Amino acid sequence: MRKIDEIIRRANPFADAYKMMLKLEQRVLQEERNEASENITIIISDDRLHISQHRGRYNAPKINDIAMVFRGSCGIPPNNRDICIYPRQRELSRISSLNPNCDPMTYSLFFSCGERGFRINQSYSELQFYVHRLSVRRDIFNHILYGGMLMQQYVVDSYVKVEGNRWNFIRFNERALRVESYLGLADHINALSSEADVRPGVTLILPSSFIGSSKEIQQNFQNAMSIVRDFGKQDLFFAFTCNPK
Repeated sequence: MRKIDEIIRRANPFADAYKMMLKLEQRVLQEERNEASENITIIISDDRLHISQHRGRYNAPKINDIAMVFRGSCGIPPNNRDICIYPRQRELSRISSLNPNCDPMTYSLFFSCGERGFRINQSYSELQFYVHRLSVRRDIFNHILYGGMLMQQYVVDSYVKVEGNRWNFIRFNERALRVESYLGLADHINALSSEADVRPGVTLILPSSFIGSSKEIQQNFQNAMSIVRDFGKQDLFFAFTCNPK
């Protein structure tokens, strides 16, 4: 830990900013301590022990997995992170997941020298950037792959960021993606919602280029059927994984 601390203090460009935040936090806590009342009450709620609830629901998880839980409109992954910075002479602000400083500020053990993350307006996509970072190389040691649970968190976090930004691109570029051709579908959805006396949600039509959408699955199915029509039914079917190990 001392060695890691020395490296981060010497090579990480955010080290001075962290020390500034520590001083700011100490000053704020001191001001709050001076203004705080002496009468402080701690209330421990016992709603977990209610007789109508099953006690087993609060047991510790037995499976050692990593998952990300988010709350968003229409099930869309969020494109921001609850990471706030306090620039000098400015107010507290939240940085975007597309900020290249988001990864080194979140995973300082992986990027101890402050290596910047994905930047927009590059010749490669965000997905290609993270695939490159997580790739296995023979001659180069990829320390991220040896991060254990932190590596799993980084992978899940990166996937949610890529998926959320892809959703946002489609949402803000619907006209460029020829969404006006789906006006009949939108009218049909509005008619169904009127009959059911419910308010329709946000309409977001995913193109076939969006991996995992129903149109992409249908397109792959049609491509497979066209191969069968040209070459006949297959005699053997092989399934394999992409794990290099």
